[in-house]
Amino acid sequence: MEACWEYLACHKVECAMYGRRDVRCWEHDDACCNHEAAMAFRGRPAPHAEPADGNA
Repeated sequence: MEACWEYLACHKVECAMYGRRDVRCWEHDDACCNHEAAMAFRGRPAPHAEPADGNA
């Protein structure tokens, strides 16, 4: 299974899903991901916030 943080090129090390390969951020509501793809999977609109790498 490809890790969500690798797939999304995410660098949010504070996220509980970061570094894990057994879960993906779009499968859990408690993840800190606001990436458009993850939010769409959860059925929510993506907020207009910082990109996945944390750089605004």
